[in-house]
Amino acid sequence: MHLVFVHLGTAKANHLYFNIKRVINLFPELKVTLIYSETSFIKKWNDLPINFYKYTEKEDTSHILNNLAHNSKFRMNFWRYSIERLYALAEWHSINPDQKLLHLESDILIMPNFPIEKFEMVDQISWCSFNQSHDVASMILSPSITDTNWMLNELELLLIEDSTLTDMTGLRKLKEKFPDRARYLNSGEAIAFLGGVIDAAPYGMWLCGRDPRNHKGVTRRFLELPESDINPNCVSFHYGYKSHLRIKKSEGSEFSLFNLHVHSKQLAIFRNHWRLVMLAYAITSRIRFPKYWFSLTAFSQLASDSVHRNGIKGSWKAVRKLFDYR
Repeated sequence: MHLVFVHLGTAKANHLYFNIKRVINLFPELKVTLIYSETSFIKKWNDLPINFYKYTEKEDTSHILNNLAHNSKFRMNFWRYSIERLYALAEWHSINPDQKLLHLESDILIMPNFPIEKFEMVDQISWCSFNQSHDVASMILSPSITDTNWMLNELELLLIEDSTLTDMTGLRKLKEKFPDRARYLNSGEAIAFLGGVIDAAPYGMWLCGRDPRNHKGVTRRFLELPESDINPNCVSFHYGYKSHLRIKKSEGSEFSLFNLHVHSKQLAIFRNHWRLVMLAYAITSRIRFPKYWFSLTAFSQLASDSVHRNGIKGSWKAVRKLFDYR
């Protein structure tokens, strides 16, 4: 199996660099590839003992992506890149057709007991469910190039039909249209097979906080996620060096949590001392403290993005709004 990360565009992703280093240390036998589109992005990444693949957007792909009805100014074309990375995965898989592909988003933190062997046994394309209208591409397992091409081709038809779709709503519609063609990695059936839980987003967002760029530079923890089918308020988190990360439900059942979707992208949890950070997160979650903290780096990035979008003059009002925190 080949683990594949994707980063398109020029946005900084320091957490991805440390996440890849961590994965290599935990799973030295696992093949890892980073797909990128801008050479300037990886100039300082040459020390990573992984494979690099440069993706180039094709003309027919551009036609579909350019017609998407998304706000291109949001996070430097975030929604477009979220869909385009599926094209990048398909392109890489076409060149490596003998590989089983496991795609992780940049902020997916996998535990040392992540069930690689069980994932090797999965024979259908799989991703994660979020709620009744959205799925999550934070983790995609594709056993073959046939599966990858099927996903992309069918999603492409949906995008042509409805340009407002995102990767999340598109994958959900795809699963609804072909309920037996794809599986969910976080379903009850998957939990039983894997021997633990895959976090699509809610556990990591609750425990580690939400992206501070969504809250004017403030990382906020323990927030309810009513749009999710999972309520992290109903579990307690526990971490041990040998038992790793576990969740215990109110009725007493306990499960391994094989990964966290670290929406906040806090660097500390991806670095060498991640175990201490994880333990601190688990302990503080029981007393619900601290609930939030300010990130000057995130705030500065918001201001910088505003200048990039609107110019110096036009961005002044936007920057002022960042100080009007609610």
